[in-house]
Amino acid sequence: MVFKEEQYLRNIWLLPFILVLSLFFGIILLVKDLSGDAGLQGTLALTLLMAVMGSVLWLLLTMKLEIRMDDWGLSFKSPPFINSWKKYSWESIQHIEPVSTRAIWGTGGIGIRYSLRGEWRYIFSVRHAIRVHLKKGSFVLSTRKPEELMAAWENWKIVK
Repeated sequence: MVFKEEQYLRNIWLLPFILVLSLFFGIILLVKDLSGDAGLQGTLALTLLMAVMGSVLWLLLTMKLEIRMDDWGLSFKSPPFINSWKKYSWESIQHIEPVSTRAIWGTGGIGIRYSLRGEWRYIFSVRHAIRVHLKKGSFVLSTRKPEELMAAWENWKIVK
């Protein structure tokens, strides 16, 4: 059984908020710039704001989490930051368990985070997640298909 999942960060409520906010400030600064009140500082502020908001928007649109379970093990990547697959063989994985969403919010919410527990958390969806226990350490991956993922784990746990 092969399990594959892709989660996009653009599927969260934050994207429309960032768009409206950048549009609001952009219009204000553009009106000031066109009326001549802003001067050189206003033009620089407008340029800087649009560059920052454009970069944040680009990140929100392109960030994703890809998870794969196959006969070799568990793999994931999260472009544009982690472009190559991080691979964990079945021999290195001790256990996989579901994690409550309350525990996810305790580390700062959505995104790629390093928690106080000393583990990396790749959270792109707040409803479901799994904690992967390795021989040395652990990490957390969000999932929108928790039943399928756990079924794949149970299948591979028996095979290994």
